[in-house]
Amino acid sequence: MKQKTSSKNFIKTTLLGTIAILSLNTNVTAQTVATTTITGNLKVNDSLHVVNNISTSGDVKATGEIIAKDTMRAQKDVIVDGNVSVGNNLKVAGTTFLSGDLYANDLKLGNSTSSFDFKSYSINSTSSFLGIGIDAIAADNFQTAAANSSFCWAPAGGTVVKELTVLAPLTSSTENHLSIQTDRKDGFITLVHPAIFTGNGGPGTLKINESCLGGVNIAKGGGIVSTGNNFEVGSPTRDINVAANVYVGSKIGLKVQSNNVYNTQLFVNQSTFKALTVFNTQTNTAGDETFIIQGNGNTILNIGGTDTKALTVKNSATNATVFEVLNSGRTFIGQDRVVNGPHTDAILSVGGNGKIACKEVRVFTNNWADYVFDKNYKLMPLLEVENYYNTNKHLPNVPTTENIIKEGNDLAKTDAMLLAKIEELTLYIVELKKEVNALKQK
Repeated sequence: MKQKTSSKNFIKTTLLGTIAILSLNTNVTAQTVATTTITGNLKVNDSLHVVNNISTSGDVKATGEIIAKDTMRAQKDVIVDGNVSVGNNLKVAGTTFLSGDLYANDLKLGNSTSSFDFKSYSINSTSSFLGIGIDAIAADNFQTAAANSSFCWAPAGGTVVKELTVLAPLTSSTENHLSIQTDRKDGFITLVHPAIFTGNGGPGTLKINESCLGGVNIAKGGGIVSTGNNFEVGSPTRDINVAANVYVGSKIGLKVQSNNVYNTQLFVNQSTFKALTVFNTQTNTAGDETFIIQGNGNTILNIGGTDTKALTVKNSATNATVFEVLNSGRTFIGQDRVVNGPHTDAILSVGGNGKIACKEVRVFTNNWADYVFDKNYKLMPLLEVENYYNTNKHLPNVPTTENIIKEGNDLAKTDAMLLAKIEELTLYIVELKKEVNALKQK
């Protein structure tokens, strides 16, 4: 063994064997040492090259480089104030604290049976991405997608994660957060388009909380949620020609609550375009248009069948029907319908104690009483009229009280009948006037 102590002129020391010196208060510089053991400290001012092993129970301090061509093991701590460069593998059984930078092309955290991989992948000559927990197939798919000119998003780099879960302690007073911050105007969450990968048949779906009971709040702080040309709720039959496609099953389809003047607004740029349409699919899977509101406010009801209900209004307190329109046009107003008499097929029926208040009523009829003044009209003699009303308690051709109660008052017939009686009275008066004049002449 050749050895020099307390020398400051030697820059590099090469040890071919094991160092074994009991105690040194000064530095050791060795050129060729077969076996050396140090129970104290070994200080190297420049570089220390070890071809085989170094065993020391004290500290090894180097202000220059320590290069190991084989394995370097530390049973306790390795403290490095500067940089650590590892050309191959670095395995740490304990905890690693880094106050500076760590450069590694492939970093695995865990153990030999279960580890999590951090690896850098190249997209092209100017961009790359960090893969976390992804396998080689996923990395290759992403590289292929990123390099494809028809890709829905052209990444310039970033981080690709197989699965990301954000957890917070149960005792935490704050919620879990996943934040996307960017120095640009917008942030992105993008689903890689799988159609460009071999064996996949179409665009995929970005799923958020699909199988969990928790809700999803989006832009509740006042922001705007914007979608493309299609929006689905539930699991409707997909139709790219439908902008908002909703299937609710047995639930309420739409409920709008607002403190504003308008709850729901529909804007249509043509007066006759259909702003709102209701389809009945009970007998036709394609749907029959049963209710239409056009842009000009015109409302159309298409109801099939015979006397089928088209529009019904109920009293919420009693659940009684107070207004109803049938598809034939027949309309009922009031809770009680008129069900007796020849007018039960009337186009408008006001039931119960209903009253009609108006300024004018026009009744059109072809049966008026001008026939009384016809020369061939047989006027009943007054004595016969007297005998008739004494016997029947009403005038001839006038309905009885029982008839009016049972069948109602037909205004057209009653007005024509009353006019006939007035005209008959006129004829009686004229005849009496002639008789009186004749008596005066005598």
